[in-house]
Amino acid sequence: MKIVKRATWVFSSVAVLMVGLYASAQDSVDLEDADNRIAYSLGANIGQNLVAQELIEGIDVQTFVVGMLDAFADDLKLPPAEMTAAIQTYMERQANAAQAELSDNLAASEEFLAQNSLNDGIVTLESGLQYLVLESAPGDGVSPTSSDSVLAHYHGTLVDGSVFDSSVNRG
Repeated sequence: MKIVKRATWVFSSVAVLMVGLYASAQDSVDLEDADNRIAYSLGANIGQNLVAQELIEGIDVQTFVVGMLDAFADDLKLPPAEMTAAIQTYMERQANAAQAELSDNLAASEEFLAQNSLNDGIVTLESGLQYLVLESAPGDGVSPTSSDSVLAHYHGTLVDGSVFDSSVNRG
């Protein structure tokens, strides 16, 4: 039920943004007016969030706006049960696409870890974590204790090699 409520809120928010876009009023909006600045900022924020969450992919925006305008006019062309079923279909499509992407990413990750484990010096822990020691003290060197300070640098990378975190880059 939370998902349906969230989807309803999301679709309503997108519609409010899109109605303004399709009304071609964006060029004539007075952004010097404080209330208009608030309205514009809210709409832009909602739009950015929907784009970032990929919630409007595959949706015909014109039909979407017609649905919003019909709701504002209290003149819906579909009964509530049919609209709920349509939204459920959309949510299932989104979930299936996400699951397919997850499966692809998992397969790529497993392949990467398997290949990476064959590289010289790679240590794989029971948890699956892999690491490579680039530099360490000689075999008879002193190990740090709990009261010592140590300096460690690392690069956290994704399967495609892009760095998501790096102590070296941060300095």
